[in-house]
Amino acid sequence: MDRKFRGFACIINNHKFLDTRLSDRDGTDVDCKQLTDLFQQLHFKVHVFNDVSAVVSKLLSLYFHLWRGGFYELIQFVYLCM
Repeated sequence: MDRKFRGFACIINNHKFLDTRLSDRDGTDVDCKQLTDLFQQLHFKVHVFNDVSAVVSKLLSLYFHLWRGGFYELIQFVYLCM
């Protein structure tokens, strides 16, 4: 990995959930900030999505998987963190 731009990091940061049976995830914003800082230091373009549904999470993972296809020469990695 000798180029500055390494690829993309997609962080899905769910603090609150639509399903009332699930409790809020306190502290998730701190984790998200630390992951964002880490990936930026490693020269990744970071995209953060907050409080998304399971359906949107699946669509985002599919989007990043398919979108990477046209950029194999430029992108060395794509990370998806949930």
